[in-house]
Amino acid sequence: MIIASTLQSGSQVVIQRRLLDDDFVNSVFGLFLLLGLCGSALLLLASALLRHLETFSGLSAMVAVTSIAPLVSALAVVPEGLLARDFAYKVLAVRKSAGLLVGGIVCCALAFSGLGAWSIVAVVVITPIVAAMVSVVAARWKPTAMPTLISMRSTLNFSFAVIGMSAVTQINVRSADVVVGLVATPTATGVFRLSRTVLDLASSLFLNPINNILLPIFSRMGEDRDRMISTMWRSCAVTGLVAAIPFVASAFSAPYVAYMFFGDRWPQLPETITLMLVALPFIAVVVPVQTFLVATGHPSLAFLNNVYQALADVVMIAVGAYFGIFWAAAMFSLRFSLTALFILLAVQKRFSEINAFDGIKTTFPALVAIAIVSTLTGFLWLWQLDLKHLSVAVSFSVTASLAYALICAFAFHDRIRPVLEIWKARRVRAPTAA
Repeated sequence: MIIASTLQSGSQVVIQRRLLDDDFVNSVFGLFLLLGLCGSALLLLASALLRHLETFSGLSAMVAVTSIAPLVSALAVVPEGLLARDFAYKVLAVRKSAGLLVGGIVCCALAFSGLGAWSIVAVVVITPIVAAMVSVVAARWKPTAMPTLISMRSTLNFSFAVIGMSAVTQINVRSADVVVGLVATPTATGVFRLSRTVLDLASSLFLNPINNILLPIFSRMGEDRDRMISTMWRSCAVTGLVAAIPFVASAFSAPYVAYMFFGDRWPQLPETITLMLVALPFIAVVVPVQTFLVATGHPSLAFLNNVYQALADVVMIAVGAYFGIFWAAAMFSLRFSLTALFILLAVQKRFSEINAFDGIKTTFPALVAIAIVSTLTGFLWLWQLDLKHLSVAVSFSVTASLAYALICAFAFHDRIRPVLEIWKARRVRAPTAA
């Protein structure tokens, strides 16, 4: 999964290029096809080595089958990049959903048939195959000539920085689960993983739709650095405002939902989910800034930032997990807040026209959300109320959400107004077009 996801990020090489020509696109296709073959070969080699290790011999065939995924992901790099440049995000959304749907159906069928870990292998392989097929068909692109080594070498340095950044991100994402599993109990690992899944879902719903269009937008702005920076801060301001909503909503609804589905088996699950969702507003700053670095030809700085993130993640989560899953989740979110501060200061140092405080201001809604949740939690404790009761959970969730909406409408109206104007403009254009 790390190799396949890393190769998929190669589409950014196509997206960030202001002007495309056949020679460049062919060279990107050839380069990532070669990298995909190397990734598949690496997995086949790992499969052969596992066959000779008695403890892991059962994994050998599974790893060999997953070697298909890197090659398939590499074939879809250029088509996905071209679709993103054309803002064909409906197609990209369909390709991801179709892959997950088909892979999920096969996974469940194999799991209920008693095939165990092979169901996970099916998802790893089938999901990228289906997604790649949709992208290739929708893009209607095929290589026009064999790329030369010289043309491939010219895109190598930038491509390596981009995929290096993505590789560290993927390792960082998955290392947290491993660290918790090594330090804490299996139950704590399950709680942590499920909480991460909720965070990933919230990111997909609230952040990814905005973040995904930033790179193609930046690529069209060319050398207009001031306009890029202005667009980046506007994006951070809007996503920062929206990103605090899941935290506010989950703080008082998660205990009831967790109790309804899991009973008393995972008592710390609600608190872990809520603590992890605190990280969303800071992710809303980090991702656009990294996209800006890629668009301006500085992916190496984003790569170094991800390396520091990975190191901090391992150390901080390990320390937190030693004291319990609650502290592991707290360290997870704290690491994101420190990461946001670090990358803002690093970018300010590299670009004189950027003021780090402009980025810090975009996280202010998170402080409002934390204050509201803390205040209402105090009332819960004072009145000795139990969030496992539906009436209590609903009333406090609604109160928290309304309080957040009202304060933001008053304190951050300058962020909301442009969004409303765009929405109204689209509503006006739609009937006219019809």
